Amino acid sequence: MRYVPLPLRSKLEAGTANLCWCFKISLSDGEVMGFTDHDQVLFVEGIKFSPQTGLTASEIKGSLGLATDNLEVFGALSSFRIKESDIQAGRYDDAEIEIWRVDWEEPTLFVQMIKGNLGEVRRGPIGFEAEVRGLSARLNQPVGQQYLPTCGAVLGDAKCGIDLTDAAHAGTGAISTLENERIFTASGLSGFSDAVFTFGLLTFTSGTNSGRRFDVRSHSSLGGVVSLELWDRPPDQIAVFDTFTLTAGCDKQLVTCGVRFSNINNFRGHAVLMPGDATMTQIAKRKNANSGGSRHGRGDGGDVYFEE
Repeated sequence: MRYVPLPLRSKLEAGTANLCWCFKISLSDGEVMGFTDHDQVLFVEGIKFSPQTGLTASEIKGSLGLATDNLEVFGALSSFRIKESDIQAGRYDDAEIEIWRVDWEEPTLFVQMIKGNLGEVRRGPIGFEAEVRGLSARLNQPVGQQYLPTCGAVLGDAKCGIDLTDAAHAGTGAISTLENERIFTASGLSGFSDAVFTFGLLTFTSGTNSGRRFDVRSHSSLGGVVSLELWDRPPDQIAVFDTFTLTAGCDKQLVTCGVRFSNINNFRGHAVLMPGDATMTQIAKRKNANSGGSRHGRGDGGDVYFEE
């Protein structure tokens, strides 16, 4: 049940309320942005709500239970408030959003209609649209460890335990030559073996993308030439001599964890315990690795065999 202030309720019952939509977006970096579909700037709860972007919402549908309501917000790309480069850089990913119904004649009178987070953001030539996920959507997210053959930890987190500040797992470099907006050669990384930074993280420290982070798709070091490929194109143009830092990547395989990182005790996958499709479709034969018995022993030293 939504709380409607008594003065606003009285105006609604009398048909004298002048209503508009206000959108409050709280980004992960702490910045709070306000937008409204009204034609004038409004100040609500000390927040400035600007009409320049033309931010609007689809029909809001409320429902009982825990189902996620269907809602999307639409807006124009503005060089002053909402920039395409910020959307591409992920500043709006999972941002908290509150949608209020406000009496623009008396902005102190408002009611919160929905609160949630921005989901997928889709960009067009002149605008964008973003999915709004209600609070109940978090109940659909997996909790706990999943039973997978690959490691469920993130390289460098508390579960993994690898120190990414170690010189063996981190480096600095600069762009030497450009093949395109995602692929380039780099200097300063000749001391690292091939593929160390594949699936790693690159953070620009200079240039138009300074401070932005990008996932590394591949890292190769052949004949003294170091090449890097990013998964996504940076929002702003990269250039020769742009500097960056790199942290190592991991393909989450058991062999990589043991050989490259000597961290087998912290491996969070179940590769040894999960037979693949090839094992499951083989025919059982007498006294071989696919005898039909336990792959890890029954505990009594015995085996179970099937007749050929």
